[in-house]
Amino acid sequence: MLNLFDCLVCALVVSMLTACAGEPTEDCTNKVGADAPCACDDGYVGVGTRCVDGDEVDIDECAGVSCGDGGNCTHAIGESTPGNYTCVCASGYEGGGLTTPCRMAEDDVICPITDVVEDPVVVRRFQDNDLEHEVTEGRYRVIVPLDYASIADDLLAILPQCETYIETFLGYCRPWSKSIVHLGVYGSTKSKVENGVVYLGRLANVFSNWIHRDYWGQVTRICGETTLAHETVHTFQTPHAPAWLKEGQAQYLADVVLGERIYQCNETDMEICSDTACTTYPYWDLSDNNWEGGNKHLYYKTGACFWKILTDAYDTNKLRDVTRSLAAAPLEEVGVFPFSPETNALIINHHFVPYLDVNVWQKIARFGISDN
Repeated sequence: MLNLFDCLVCALVVSMLTACAGEPTEDCTNKVGADAPCACDDGYVGVGTRCVDGDEVDIDECAGVSCGDGGNCTHAIGESTPGNYTCVCASGYEGGGLTTPCRMAEDDVICPITDVVEDPVVVRRFQDNDLEHEVTEGRYRVIVPLDYASIADDLLAILPQCETYIETFLGYCRPWSKSIVHLGVYGSTKSKVENGVVYLGRLANVFSNWIHRDYWGQVTRICGETTLAHETVHTFQTPHAPAWLKEGQAQYLADVVLGERIYQCNETDMEICSDTACTTYPYWDLSDNNWEGGNKHLYYKTGACFWKILTDAYDTNKLRDVTRSLAAAPLEEVGVFPFSPETNALIINHHFVPYLDVNVWQKIARFGISDN
């Protein structure tokens, strides 16, 4: 025979088991210690299947939250209301605030950057007699060998986000009416831009590997691969700038901004790290245009450090002013080759000093560039 104490215990147990036994949207009547999934009344927080007094728990509102590019998540200590996190945006990014991610500022992209917007011209650059498959959507066009047609749609889907990111970073639209990428079978790995078209030549086994791995359908980087990002940057650039400046900018965007390499640009050398290793290289004198052969990669890397040093030192919008000046007000007397100490000085005085400051000379002296 049960006594009064046993009955009270039994009633308490039944209450705890049934208080939240209904649908998850039901309120807890036994708010503390309810061992069943349920919604909690105001002032109480769900922890697993329990409702706990909100004053007794601090929820990390940033757990699993993405604040987007340039965003950093913060939350108030002692915060117990789900969803109350804040995104703080770095310089050059906009958006942010309560539960709002950051994005690179887009309101100062100039389109077009030049008075004339030209039509790209496609020429045949790959193996003879190869049949080709072509897909087009709006201003975007992809051409691939017919045997590898499945690559085309995946690559086409990447181009708009790739172009948008680069034009936002640079602050202007490229001076071409269409975005065209032409992939083809080639005797070696070869990439270049000509008349506004990106050409990517690869061995046949590379195409087969892409198909087997569904490479272009699985990529997570904004521009897919580093080479496509590098060559796409070239479609934005003026012909009236030295090769090291253009290649360095493309390398910096592709390798550092959109890629996964880390550049440590020191006073006398540079350390470049991939996922697996770090390698130290000497700087190459950017006033020396003898960059063919084994020196070429050092020009690219040193040029990338040139852009990284300036990006680290100056405001994003000031660097956009520089890149827009290069595209909109080029020095007609300066070309890709040859370049010299004199042409480098012209470039820096015309495009960089007015938007940055005279201290830029001190920052870039390590690369062999001076105002003498």
